[in-house]
Amino acid sequence: MSSDAGATEPDPPGAGPDVREREFTLTRTVAGTPEQAFRAWTEAGRLARWLGPQGMRTPTDTVRVDARVGGGWEAVMVEEVSGERYPSAGTYRELVPFERIVFGWGVAGGGAPVTEFAVVTVTLTESGEGRTEVTLHQRGVLSAEDSDGMADGWSTALDKLARELAEGGGTAAA
Repeated sequence: MSSDAGATEPDPPGAGPDVREREFTLTRTVAGTPEQAFRAWTEAGRLARWLGPQGMRTPTDTVRVDARVGGGWEAVMVEEVSGERYPSAGTYRELVPFERIVFGWGVAGGGAPVTEFAVVTVTLTESGEGRTEVTLHQRGVLSAEDSDGMADGWSTALDKLARELAEGGGTAAA
């Protein structure tokens, strides 16, 4: 499911030997309309119910969403076993209701500014019978190990999104 399409590109200036532009694409078909899927990505209460890889939860009180171009999002994913916290944040670059979301993905915390190292594009396509194809493409400056880990994390998060929407999470009030 992941690809290392950026392997032929040169390293960014100052990067280590294994850090370069990398990207991957993941696709899921989920229950619900593109509108329901869009809301699951852009409304804090809904986002909290599924964001994060398997084995992590995202407490609702840590999620903030300002769903407008130039607005930001932030969330803290918490490892269920150890309790270790992983704050993330970014800026919305493009929002086309019920079709496309483009946002930066980065590390946040400790009052420091967000350092975005990736751009995530989510495309929502109606696929018939009340289902939506969700395509996630991430591109960023990462090591091969980080790129693989992020692809795996997003893959299990998309599984959680699919379960959330199948259970009616796309229609419940946030």
